[in-house]
Amino acid sequence: MIFLIKIYSIILKWSFCDCPIVLFEKEKALIKIASQVAHDIRSPLAALQMLLREIHSHVPEAQRIALRSSVKRIQDIANNLSNMKDESDAEKIYEARRNNMRFELIGSLTETIISEKRTHYRDRENITIEEQFDESSYGAFAYVEATEYKRIISNLVNNAVEALGKQGTITASIHATENEVIIRIKDTGIGIPEDHIAKVFERGVSFGKKDGKGLGLAHARETIEKWNGSIHIESEVGIGTTLTITLKRVSSPAWFLPKIVVKPRTQIVILDDDQSIHEIWKMRFLEEELTKADSSLIHFSSAKNFCEWYEKQRFPRFLILSDYELLGEKESGLDVIKKYYIGHRSILVTSHCEDEVIQKRCEALGVRLLPKGLAHAVPIEIKTHEVYDALFIGKNLMQQMHWKLSAQEHNKNIYSYDSVEAFVYHARFIDSHVPVYIEESFLEKKYLELLRQTLTQYGFTTVYIIAKAPSKASSLPWISGVIDSTPPWVSP
Repeated sequence: MIFLIKIYSIILKWSFCDCPIVLFEKEKALIKIASQVAHDIRSPLAALQMLLREIHSHVPEAQRIALRSSVKRIQDIANNLSNMKDESDAEKIYEARRNNMRFELIGSLTETIISEKRTHYRDRENITIEEQFDESSYGAFAYVEATEYKRIISNLVNNAVEALGKQGTITASIHATENEVIIRIKDTGIGIPEDHIAKVFERGVSFGKKDGKGLGLAHARETIEKWNGSIHIESEVGIGTTLTITLKRVSSPAWFLPKIVVKPRTQIVILDDDQSIHEIWKMRFLEEELTKADSSLIHFSSAKNFCEWYEKQRFPRFLILSDYELLGEKESGLDVIKKYYIGHRSILVTSHCEDEVIQKRCEALGVRLLPKGLAHAVPIEIKTHEVYDALFIGKNLMQQMHWKLSAQEHNKNIYSYDSVEAFVYHARFIDSHVPVYIEESFLEKKYLELLRQTLTQYGFTTVYIIAKAPSKASSLPWISGVIDSTPPWVSP
């Protein structure tokens, strides 16, 4: 892979020149070699992909993700090399890459490469590669070409490792403002002399690298500037170097999950074959907070066990956080969600978020996507009270349906109960400012005191009786008034 990247880097320098490209015999030969290398590598690459599929069910998820990411990057590089056959193709390839630009979640792309680099340099025990993505980085998208962005970050980390020598720390950080996404790669290496800093983005200029060709930073700047971004460097000899990339922030796409909202009395279902993910969710959903909301956490490691549980439920209120790949399963997590038509209650937590096919399937099913690497960072809101425009308590099914249809027509959110007992159980989870409408039939003696106690205990102060004629209920001190069967949001 390193050989491929070096060839690709040399060729890429022509694709960003502003002047016409003049190919010498040596350059033509290099393109011919690149094309041959790309051709020759396809067979072993196909074998590697086949092997990856075969060992899929036996490899832990972290290693599986790293392997898949590396194979995909090799494939992308080989494709670009094989397509570059003559001088006119350099600009065509740039245009193709520009057409592949999409709204990308910068934290997810960066986390993938940092994870890959930790695996790559794990034998260098005295070198630490860490990430510091602050809260603002969650949901920060920019318009970039994913393969090129990953390649740039990969090269910057490689440069930082070389600058460290035998030991030190590399920190990748992301901060976002309303309009910008700021990525920094910082090392505690040898640093760069002040008189060299202004030249490091020039082609052919390299510092502190034995075999450096001076192509990586030049290519990075040219690419980032074509994305309407910028890159600059700060360095101090003996202290280290920081490279800062600034990109324009864009709006999040429809498939992205901005935050997890848990309503009261919700069962949160985790479906994942990786035990470490279950532990992350246990830490994120604190038991004390769930108890206040009368909610709970349920764990499944296989689709089979989840399906057996789900089919025994009777209209459960639940939120499922499902992995896409499930070891040893024929069905993916998305297949299970589709099978039971539960997309509106589901979040796909996966390392496949960049896959356009999966994104489109999620949009079609109403499923939100969460990059698995950001499970520790997604904002979570556990609601202890629900807010509605009205609560309806009544036995008359025709009237109940009338109120529901009217509410839908007028964009109102109502909750209805066909028994006093159901309301009594649910009342503690409802915001006390919500108005309550009760059919007169529930003012019988056996219900009256229970209703009064419940409404008073939980602080409901806006309570109306639905009656066809003036009612004795109007004299009750906890009743606000009497109305007819017309919903209050309907004009007379």
